[in-house]
Amino acid sequence: MITLRPVQRIKARQFVLDHHRHHGWVSGFLWLQGLAGEGGALIGTAVVGRPVARALQDGLTTEVTRLFLHHQSGERSWLRTATGCRSQMPR
Repeated sequence: MITLRPVQRIKARQFVLDHHRHHGWVSGFLWLQGLAGEGGALIGTAVVGRPVARALQDGLTTEVTRLFLHHQSGERSWLRTATGCRSQMPR
């Protein structure tokens, strides 16, 4: 069963560095969200931070700066929903 769970910074950082193909870790973030698969293994992570665009830094807007899933299927919507992301992401 797939479940959402919080993830520690050190585990999320290692997951991003191990699996993300062209971006490294972020310099800052507000919170981290994890997605656990069968047996509790981490299969996805989302890093949420302040918007890069200064005009959007109003204290209410957040931006998903890293989103990675180890298995490419419908789980992306779980992480997107958990982070409160309302923008359209490419599928």
